Amino acid sequence: MPLCDDDTMEQLVAALQSNDAGELQLVDDQLRKFPEDPRLHFMRGSLLAARKQPVAAHQALSRAVELAPDYHIARYQLGFFELTPASRTTLPAHLYRGHDPSRARRIRTGHRPVPGRYAAK
Repeated sequence: MPLCDDDTMEQLVAALQSNDAGELQLVDDQLRKFPEDPRLHFMRGSLLAARKQPVAAHQALSRAVELAPDYHIARYQLGFFELTPASRTTLPAHLYRGHDPSRARRIRTGHRPVPGRYAAK
């Protein structure tokens, strides 16, 4: 699988840091050349998440993890994205893999302190 070269990746990162309006187009251009590069899918997903385009962001981040399961920052970003309240309300149910929010609330509110050395005095 051919990957985008390091010089081009550095240029993309510089463009992202400069808040250039055409950054998504730059990433998409490279994705057409290197469709199997998980770093480009990760960049695209991160940009789309920041632009509040959750479905497209989820697809790009998922593709990055699919291509490189050990790409830890992409896995973290995808998991974090799926746990944000906005993604729960905007992602279609078949894309959202998170826990049922009502169950999570029950677990949180049902928490009781464990007696012992960390218990409140």
